[in-house]
Amino acid sequence: MPQVLTHSEVTSLLSAPDLRGKWGRRDRAFLSVMALGGLRIAEVCSLKREHVLQDGALTRLTFAGKGAKMRTVTLPHVAAAALHATLKDFPGPHIFYSGHGRPLRARSGRWVAQRYFDALGFEAWVHPHSLRHTCATMLLRVTDMRTVQRTLGHTSPQT
Repeated sequence: MPQVLTHSEVTSLLSAPDLRGKWGRRDRAFLSVMALGGLRIAEVCSLKREHVLQDGALTRLTFAGKGAKMRTVTLPHVAAAALHATLKDFPGPHIFYSGHGRPLRARSGRWVAQRYFDALGFEAWVHPHSLRHTCATMLLRVTDMRTVQRTLGHTSPQT
């Protein structure tokens, strides 16, 4: 079983970015979508505005995941609020941008996440994919394996 962050650590992580500036708001949305939506780092970096669907109070992301499989993920309110805040800051077609004004790439996304992991003193095993494992574990506490499998885009429950 992979190691996961505690609820307290996730809360600390999502509270760490400085929300007074657009980069802190971007970072909070980026980390929230990974930790609470269970997306892979490449999936988060490839998100565009057209992938965000507002259905009443629900915010859903519909995108091509690993293996070009279409996936829809409903974001918890915390992640949705962070996402909508960053959409206001960055008007282009992509959601996450680098400091150079280009779409954020996975390598830069890993750097963003690692910067917060290090600042918070997280153990060496914590990496961006740990957020996906954490999301799966949190979901298993409140729903069935089939729903978790579908949310994460897995075809087999063994993965």
